[in-house]
Amino acid sequence: MNAMDVRDTLKGIGHLVGNTPLLAIRCTFRGRRTTVYAKAEHLNLTGSLKDRSITVSATKAVEFGYGVLACDSTGNKASSTAAYAARAGLASVVFCPKDTPRPKMAQAVFFGARLLRVDGHYSQINAWYRQLIASGRVKWYDCGTDNPFRYEGKKTYAYEIAQDLGWRVPDRVLHPAAGGMSLVKTWKGFNELRELGWTDRLPRMTLVQAAACAPIVESWRKKLPTVAPVEKGATVASALAAADPGLLGNLALDSVRASDGAAIAVEDAEILDAVRRLGEEGLMIEPSGAVTLAAVRRGVAQGLIGPDESVLDEYIRKNAVPL
Repeated sequence: MNAMDVRDTLKGIGHLVGNTPLLAIRCTFRGRRTTVYAKAEHLNLTGSLKDRSITVSATKAVEFGYGVLACDSTGNKASSTAAYAARAGLASVVFCPKDTPRPKMAQAVFFGARLLRVDGHYSQINAWYRQLIASGRVKWYDCGTDNPFRYEGKKTYAYEIAQDLGWRVPDRVLHPAAGGMSLVKTWKGFNELRELGWTDRLPRMTLVQAAACAPIVESWRKKLPTVAPVEKGATVASALAAADPGLLGNLALDSVRASDGAAIAVEDAEILDAVRRLGEEGLMIEPSGAVTLAAVRRGVAQGLIGPDESVLDEYIRKNAVPL
């Protein structure tokens, strides 16, 4: 297809993304009633935080004249890539581990993607996929972790959070992480706001993973200079199970340290309890999104999060549906 002006493309591809509200979630910590603010990413087109970055990728693919979007994914990114390819009039090819939950794969297929299910865990598939793209054997536009334009979509978290809070910054921002891109680029956004003079401080970035597969958390705990891979364990938070996050994991570790933040791993029982507690708020949240509420509780109990901190939870994401 012919290249299009980016501004015209944005009208057709990106206008349903972002500007998601903050939801007040009532919580009790150590007998004290408080409120955690959550970013409602389920209101994006596919119900996923991935839409923020994939819409930028789709826009650039149209601008550059590509006909196919491609990605590797544990599920949410595949759905988003397929949806925005469809909106842009492009084809899509997505690679997922065979154990990816069927509803996520079904959504990608519904939007027209060619789905390839691959044996192996996500880190292995990611390495293979990156080699395929780098080889030049396929003429696809890569929406994976090596695409620099995706990062510009992610940092809009910071802009919206600050704007919704009257250009104030919370003490701490928690974010689920597989590779950690969203946390890294949200940190970038907050730094840009401070450099512009729109805000006067930075939040502590807190990364959250499932305990069964938490390479970034383990490396932070051990004070390692870079992220060491781990054995992937089974977890209900399947979208976060990246045993070897590679360079992105290192960047996430650097962002946590630069912000004087923390990294917290939560057990499956804690995650499922957070899912139930969110149900009491009228929200149905997948486990990979609910990890941050569980992490607030654990962080307060372990003294990693102060009882008087203002906390924003970026967990409302895929399958978060008001009941």
